[in-house]
Order: sequence, then structure tokens, then C-alpha cells
Amino acid sequence: DKLNAQYLKSNQKTFANPRNFVAGSIRQLNSEIAAARPLKIQIHSLGFVDQNYSFKSHQDMLNTFSNWNLPINPDIKLVNSINDVILYCEKLTKKRDALNYEIDGAVIKIDNLSIQKELGFSSRSPKWAIAKKFKAEEGSTQVVAVNFQMGRTGTLTPVAQLKPVKLGGVTISNATLHNMDEIERLDLRIGDFVKIKRAGDVIPKVIKVDKKKRKEKNKKILSPSNCPCCAKELSFFEELTPNLDLSNISSKNLNCYGYSQFKENLKHFVSRQAMDIDGLGSKTIDQMVDKKIIKSIKDLYLLNEESFKQLDGFAEKSINNLINSINKSKKTKLSNFIYALGIKEIGLETSKNLSKRFKTLENIFHASVDDFIAVDDIGEVASSNLYSFFSYELNKKFLREMTDLGFELKEEKNLSSSSMLLSKKIAITGKLSSISRDKLKSDLEELGVKVVSSISKNTDYIIVGDDAGSKLEKAKALNIEIIYDKDLSSFLKNNEN
Repeated sequence: DKLNAQYLKSNQKTFANPRNFVAGSIRQLNSEIAAARPLKIQIHSLGFVDQNYSFKSHQDMLNTFSNWNLPINPDIKLVNSINDVILYCEKLTKKRDALNYEIDGAVIKIDNLSIQKELGFSSRSPKWAIAKKFKAEEGSTQVVAVNFQMGRTGTLTPVAQLKPVKLGGVTISNATLHNMDEIERLDLRIGDFVKIKRAGDVIPKVIKVDKKKRKEKNKKILSPSNCPCCAKELSFFEELTPNLDLSNISSKNLNCYGYSQFKENLKHFVSRQAMDIDGLGSKTIDQMVDKKIIKSIKDLYLLNEESFKQLDGFAEKSINNLINSINKSKKTKLSNFIYALGIKEIGLETSKNLSKRFKTLENIFHASVDDFIAVDDIGEVASSNLYSFFSYELNKKFLREMTDLGFELKEEKNLSSSSMLLSKKIAITGKLSSISRDKLKSDLEELGVKVVSSISKNTDYIIVGDDAGSKLEKAKALNIEIIYDKDLSSFLKNNEN
């Protein structure tokens, strides 16, 4: 709070919580700014080092750090039984509010390093450690208003505006209400006193209404009839489709015809894993839509030099680069194009499965719900969403007009049974100079590789670039075969078949 007050006086950006402050400080490109901020660190484990150190246990490692004058959390405790773990967590919960920093739980680790090595890692975390989350902190305050926020799929989410209240060291002034059904379940009204909690100690949520304090003048919360962003009329539709065109939107949820949703869909459409249009950032998209240069995603492919001259900050070279990037995106995989459409429940991996199964966009237009369900990893909800989207006549017309602009949608390659890397698990770490990480991942997947995000005893290879992190050290400890950047080309060539 003291820091935020200082930043406000000097017209600098403030921070919502200490977590955001620390993350923002570490990501600073200007090291002087980061150095000027009052940050402290507490060491809890060993990452990648260029020397081998032998420790008897995790506690022995921490004691060694302390002997090296490295800061260690004074509340770390070695215990001998599950009952001792429970008792210490209870003690820590009581001590929580007295600490001069926020905690939302404790991490319980196996002390024996040999057992840690044997257990290894899952895709997300070590198998020898588990987080014990404390009960979310709760508080009481009053609802002063309810606002509606627009999402990419067109859904309006109600958000309660609250009288500010301190919760877990953070001032809370807004809380999610999820949807109109949740408002009805709570029987919430504007002016009500409510109990809130920080779910996961991050997202504030209204959990109960104190009806004893309710006054007659407290207003019921009604579904908005007009969009809070563009003021256009809102409607319920049977079909489910994202807003690809300002004149076309339908959804089972409360949806917006207007600019806010269209902007978010356009940003998704041009993103790296979708159409990958380099140079078309969020602010540029906002300008284009606000100035009515783009009213449909199709308009993106009709832009010329004159279109960009209406925008701020575009020189001739950057205009030419962006037009080239837009035209280049016409040659892409069918899976990337499907993903770019932003259909609810349809991610990139599902889009790849659809591409492999149906081969062309036209085949997808003629698919039934049962045809979609037959595709790997697609359930009833996703298949229904797909059928609703691709059987909707306005969408068919829109997509055919798009492809008539010169799109070449390549189908996903079927995995070669002769690939030496079929079903192998490969991790990637460090900065690669020979190829982009996204391109490498795509090439590996075409060879039947499962690219994993972390190291375990089941990992077959690790590909290593410059400034490799702790993954490399874990791979060495588990005797996983290492492929360095300089050897990557020959490794891929030798394993193609």
C-alpha cells in the first residue's frame, strides 16, 4: 500500500497485489528499475548449477544454503510423521496473519533426495511434493453495483462492485458473479451485504447474502437488454458461434453483437497458434475496429497500404511487412484455421484431430454430430458446438467467402509408422538458434512425438538450447539422452524413418 501510494503521487502504474508487483519487477528489461524495488528472496531448492553438489537430504541442502549466508525461510520445519505435518500446518494457519508477507498454504516435501529422484516429475509438478492450501480467507462487505463484462465468446459475465474490503492483505473492490443463474441462486440484490472469499486466494467470489441486513429499497439485478460495450440489443440464440463478423453472432448464452466481442475474436484469430499474423497487435486491432477499417475478419484480407495510413504509428516498411504477414497466413494448416475460428471447447489439439479426420473444410461442413463424436478427444458438448457452428448457413457463407480469397488450407499429416520417434516423449529447454520452438514442436509432432513440458523418468529425449534451466539438470540426473541445438538437424533427419 505504501509503494502504491508513492507510485500514485508520481503518476506511475500501481499493482493489485504483491504477486503482481514481484512478477512485474522481475520481468523489467531495465535492471535499474528492478534493483530499486524493495524485493527479498528466500531460497527453497537448487536449480541448474555448473558443479555437482552432494547433499544427504533436502534439509541438509537448506542448511548448506544457510551456511553460505543465503536467505532461508525460518518457518521451514522437518517433521517425522503425517500427524506432525497436520499439526504444523494448523500452527502455520494460526500464524498466517502475523507474517509480513502473504501465504495461501504450505508445500510438503519428501526430505530424502534419493526418493525424490526415484519419484521424478509429472507434467506439471514434482511427485515428491504436494501443496496444502489453507482455507480461503473470507470477509463481509456491501454490493454497490453490478457491471457486465464481455468475453471473446460473447458471453456477458456479471461482476459485483463492492465497498472496498481488506482480504488476505489485499483490498477487494470487485467479485465475480459468474452468470445470471448464480445471481438467482444467491438471490442477490444491489445494496445487499455479502460474504466474499478469495477462491484460491486470488479470485474474489460472492458466497452468501446476509438477508437479515436487506432493505426494501435494495434493487433486483436484471439481465441487460443492451450491450454495455456497443449499446446494441442482446439476444438469446440456439446456435453457438463466435463473432467473426459484426453483422453475425449467435449463442446459447447472453451475447453481444458489437465491437468488444469482435475485437477479442479478431485478436484470437491472428494469434500465434491460430493464423500467426506477426505485427498485428492488440492496439492495432482496437484502432482498426474503432475506425471501422475492419468490420469482418474477411476484411483483414482486403487491406491495402491506404487502409494502414489511417492508423497511428505505421511507417511504409511496417505496413509492407504487415501486409506480407497477412497474405502469408493464407497458406496454413487446416487445424490452425479451425482453431482460429474460436469455437467454444475446441482447442488446438482438437483442431488437429479434426483436420486429420476430415481433411478439408468442405468435409467438415457435411459432418453430423455423430461424425464429430467419432473423432479422438471430442465429447458430446464439443461435437454439438462444432455441428452448430458448421451447419449454420451464415457461417458456411462466411467461410466459403474467406477461402475464395486464396486460402490454401493444408491437412494435418498422418503420423508415419516408420518414424523412429513415434510415441517418444521429448522435452525442450533453452533458447534455440536453429529453429523456432513452435516450428520444432510442429515438426516433432508430425513425426509422432509427444512434446512434454517437464521431465520425468518416462521422458526419452531433451532438446537443449542456450541458457537451459533446471530441466537439463533433472534430465542429467535421470540419464535422459540430451540433444544439443547444434546436433538437432542431424537428429531429426536420422529419425525421419
